[in-house]
Amino acid sequence: MGGELAWQLRYNNFFRPQNVLRINSTFVYTQGDDLTGNSGWFKNGNPLRYIPPFNTKHDIKLQNTLSASFSWYVGGDVKYYTGQHRYALSSEGGYFMPAYCLFGASAGFSYKGSAKKWELKLKADNLTDNKYYAFESIVYSMGRNFKIMLILSYL
Repeated sequence: MGGELAWQLRYNNFFRPQNVLRINSTFVYTQGDDLTGNSGWFKNGNPLRYIPPFNTKHDIKLQNTLSASFSWYVGGDVKYYTGQHRYALSSEGGYFMPAYCLFGASAGFSYKGSAKKWELKLKADNLTDNKYYAFESIVYSMGRNFKIMLILSYL
């Protein structure tokens, strides 16, 4: 059982006529039992594993249009996950993962022509924490993570 609320704001002509500011936010609340293998819906099952009871994600992006074909952007994001009980597959119990917050940044440059499009992006995730998280962790990156991406599209 749970719910998700997401919203997006867009401000055209932010500071200058060529700028667009976008703000996205998501809030997720989840709680319940895993009823797989149980004979009835109303029997107690095992607590959900690897799902935090609450998480929220926010990002902001400022895009500037240089011409009809060229644009650039800069952005940042923050992700917060509450603490959660993590259960082992065996009957030995489980362990508790504390709450944590992740910060990221991004920048990019793009070209859009009539029959082709390319985009160059730089994305940095988990800027404030360089810890390694085990497989199946809900942390979306393992340690500090930098990516350079080139996207080519031909119509």
